[in-house]
Amino acid sequence: MCTCDYAVDPAARGHGLRLKVAAVGRAALSFSTSSNASAGTVLRALGGASVDAARDTFVFPLRIGAFLAGRMPAVHARGIGAVADRVVAAGRAVGARPRRGTEIRGISEFGPEFDRLWDRVAARHAVQVVRDAAYLQWRYRRCPYGSPWAAAVVRDDEVRGLVVVGTATSSDVSARPTAGLLELFDDGVVPGARRALLAAGMRYAAGTGAEVMAARAGDPALARLLRTAGFRVRRRDSSPVTYRAGEADLEPFLATDHGWHLSFGDGDAWDRVELGAEVAR
Repeated sequence: MCTCDYAVDPAARGHGLRLKVAAVGRAALSFSTSSNASAGTVLRALGGASVDAARDTFVFPLRIGAFLAGRMPAVHARGIGAVADRVVAAGRAVGARPRRGTEIRGISEFGPEFDRLWDRVAARHAVQVVRDAAYLQWRYRRCPYGSPWAAAVVRDDEVRGLVVVGTATSSDVSARPTAGLLELFDDGVVPGARRALLAAGMRYAAGTGAEVMAARAGDPALARLLRTAGFRVRRRDSSPVTYRAGEADLEPFLATDHGWHLSFGDGDAWDRVELGAEVAR
């Protein structure tokens, strides 16, 4: 379901959600992806809950000098930042690489191999936006605001993982030029695939001139990977993703953060949402 508020008093924003929830009745799953805290409050008051992991934004400074600016005298920030940036850049240059027999390929179009990848990945999560080839092509190659950079881990001509990096537009990330980790997932076949894809994405982002990289992770394993790579967590006061389960059997799957496949790439484009195979049973 989708609701929009135009020229509404701040105290009243999101209250139309009460009528919308009533209109859809006892749907198997109702959810809100609004960054408007009022909408989430209303849905929770109607028996909903929040996806706690969506509160967390993982942030990494790509330009140390820019990060230090304002925290110390400019001359010191420039000097320390220049040295630190060279060290970090050297680390990226020799960072995680794919294993022998595996390569990272740039992606210009999303073909049927990404349908097969998503079939293998989707079973891990209770709720996700369907990231098949049609969605990825629409989201990242037909977008009127530009085509984000994408790369895949490939072994034996089969795609085993994907990373997409573009511009982060979330206002709570940073006022500085920010690259967003829009997608990062794999099928678990190639050890270290996500780490290698993350390193490739960070190298690309640094090369664009972005000063900050930001990501979102519903998967605890991905959250650990981001922390290990040096990302810091910024936590919002409220979650932009709230839901209400229309069936009691769904609640155990939805109540755990790792049940949700979340990324910055989702935005408000939750037009094709499916329940994972384990939930469907």
